[in-house]
This record gives sequence, structure tokens and C-alpha cells, in this order.
Amino acid sequence: MFRRKRDMDLLLVDSKIYEPANTYLSITFATFCIVDMVGLFPVIALPRAIIDCGWLGLPLAIGVLSTEIYTAILLGKCWILSEKLDHSINLKKRCPYGAIVELAFGKKLSNYVKFILDLSIFGASISDLLIASQNLQIIGLKMSSYETNISYCYWLIIIGVSISPIMWFGSPKDLKIIGITSVSVVFLTSFLTWLSISSVNDVRVRIPEPSWESIGIAYGILAFQFDVHPMLLSVQMDMKNKRDISKAIILAFIMSGSICLITCLFCYLHLGDSVEYNTLQSLPQSFVLDLALCLSTIQVCLSMAMGSTSLFQDIEESLRIEPEFSWRRAGLRTGTVLLAVALGEAVPRAELLMGLVGGALTGQLMFLFPPLLYWRLRAMSSSTPGYGSIGTASTPAPDRTHHLVLVAVVAVGLAATFCSTYFAFRSTLQYAEFVPSCLINSTAASEFVSQV
Repeated sequence: MFRRKRDMDLLLVDSKIYEPANTYLSITFATFCIVDMVGLFPVIALPRAIIDCGWLGLPLAIGVLSTEIYTAILLGKCWILSEKLDHSINLKKRCPYGAIVELAFGKKLSNYVKFILDLSIFGASISDLLIASQNLQIIGLKMSSYETNISYCYWLIIIGVSISPIMWFGSPKDLKIIGITSVSVVFLTSFLTWLSISSVNDVRVRIPEPSWESIGIAYGILAFQFDVHPMLLSVQMDMKNKRDISKAIILAFIMSGSICLITCLFCYLHLGDSVEYNTLQSLPQSFVLDLALCLSTIQVCLSMAMGSTSLFQDIEESLRIEPEFSWRRAGLRTGTVLLAVALGEAVPRAELLMGLVGGALTGQLMFLFPPLLYWRLRAMSSSTPGYGSIGTASTPAPDRTHHLVLVAVVAVGLAATFCSTYFAFRSTLQYAEFVPSCLINSTAASEFVSQV
């Protein structure tokens, strides 16, 4: 006989979320998941944006990465606080970010966060497809001595259809082999890219002067490429000890951040402002480069499988599709990938999409909501001792110094988000005037990529 309804609720939750111990993620694999989500974008698409900022590029990258580590750790702590406040939140673990926002600020704001969360992940998947398809076009051009030019517009369709079955896996714990393979490819491809860049010595290196526009766009691309927040909580849900997510975050950002900074340093020394928006397009043809292009294409596709699970889980939860594999899940995920392919045919350039999505959407998820959620949940915990957990002591509210840090992160994040969105939107309109999309002219789009 249950003396309190809460005891019954806890037993109900425990019975529904129990899973065998061997299905949980370790700290090591959680780290690999995060590295996989960042992937090779810091190698392929980031150096040009950083170099456009001149001498401010590397300090900007270090500042943004440090802030992202801080807010990612805050977000992980928010789930721990949420569990203390309401054990039944574990029933909403298919969309954990929205569940935290609902607990802290209510249903309306939760729906908004779910919307921008899904939109940012979907935008990232379009960018992944564009990068992979353009890489395949470049491979075909270089291997045929520029005699065969199959447009990336066609590769986009081929890749979308080919990777759809990979998307049918459920959550990060079902993707261990894919995650390990992807991370191995990240390190190998980075090393091959560094070798290719170091072989370039006949370019006159010139570093441009920084401008507000270049800084704004670089911030948006940085935010986009290191945007692990939408998927971070899904990884945390699959960990046995959810408190260990902070360790995984720090280790993953050390790995991915080091790859990013080393690649940018090589580009500063050997390429300067001659580096293209796709770094691999800037390098002379060689076997090492061809191998790097092939591996990077594989990694981008594998990373898309890991990074999209949060989007799929949220849609499936809304449509009441069961967590186990079913043809409904396979059909939904395949249809979503094909929709991304269709929209990718209408996007003129991948880096424009990165800047726009990174500035307008992911900036909110990384720099605005984590500090606000952490402050709100700490305040709720300190004012309601023991709420939601038997014998749990109240959690003190942030001290004055920590409070000022939270306010500063929110203020700077808001300002950077507005500036980045403005400059990215303006650049998108300018480029769209002379960079054709596949829907307008697949031949012209193909020729543009081959010339670049």
C-alpha cells in the first residue's frame, strides 16, 4: 500500500525507464558522440570565416568555444536539477530540452524552444548534405582531370537516398559503431588535411583586416559548427551517471577545439585569405587530398545520423510513434531526409546557411536559454526544499558573482545573435543574386562549384 502518491509515481517512472546496464553510454563514448556531432566542419568550413576576422579570428574562436563549454555544462546541470524537482520528467526524455523549459517557464516557451531546436537541427542536416555532395563533385573532377563534372545537385539526391536507412536507428546508444567509426575518421582526415595544407608554399599569405560583418558571420558559423546543445541532452539521457556529462563535454571540446585551432593556424601560415569556404577546395590535387575528401564525405554523412536523432525523437514523440523500430519510424525519418534534400536543392551556398542558422537559432539555444534555465531551476530548488525527491536538500541559488556571469553571457549572446543574424541575412541576399541554386540552374551551380 502506497502512503504517498509520489512514491507510486516514482515506482512507475522507474519501471518505465529501466534499461539493462550494458545499454548505457560510458564517459568515453559520450565524448565520442559529442566529437562526432562537431565532426569535420571546423576543418572544412571554419578557417575562411576565422581568417576573414584577421588577427581577431583565433581570439574570437577561443572566446566562443569557452563560452559554449560553460553553457553546455550548465545545460547538463539543468537536467540534474530538473530530476530533483520532478522525477516524472524522465518520462519526457525523448525531448529533454523542451521538458526542462516546460518545467522552468511553462508550456508556451517550451513549444517555442522545441521549434527552434528542430529547425536548427534540420538546417544542420541540409548543410551536411550540401558539403558531402559538393565534396563528391570535387572528387569526380580531380580524379578525372576535370573532364567529368557530375553536379552536386545530383549527388545530393544520391546521398539522401543512400543514408536514409542509417537514420532508422533510435538514439545515440544504438549508434556506437557509427560513432566510433566517425570519430576515427575525424582525426585521420584532420591529419591528412594538415599534410595537404603544409605542402602549399607558393601562395602569398595575406591576412585581411577585421570588420564587424566578418566577426558577426564568423560568430554565426562558430555557433553553428560547435552547436552540440540540441543533441547534448539526448546523449546525457543515455548515460548511466548523468552527472558525468560535464566531463564528456570538456574532453570533447578539448579534442574538437584543438583540431579547429590547429587547422586555422595552418591556414593562417600557408593560405591566408586565399583559403576557400570549403578548405579542401583550396588545396592542390594529390592522393592525400583525394583521400581526405573521401573520408570527410563519409564522416559528414555519419555525423548527420548522430546529430539528427534529437529531431527525430521529438517529431516521433509528437506523433506518438513508439520508441522501438517500426515502419512508421522508418517512413518518417526517410521522408525528413528527403525533405532536407529538396530544400538543399534551393540553397545557394552551405556556409550562408550555417551563418544564418547559427546566428538566428543556435545562438539562443547555446547562449540564452542555458543560463536562464539554470538560474530559474536553482531558484526553484532553493525555494522548495525537498520538492520532487524524498530527503533531497534544497539547492542554494547562484551567488552574486555567478549571477553576474550568467547575466553577462545572456547579454553578450543576445547582442551577438542579433548582429550575426543581420549580417548573415544580408550576405545571403547578396550571394543569392549571383550564386544559382540547383532549382534555378543545376548546370550553372555545378560550374560555380567547379570554378571555386
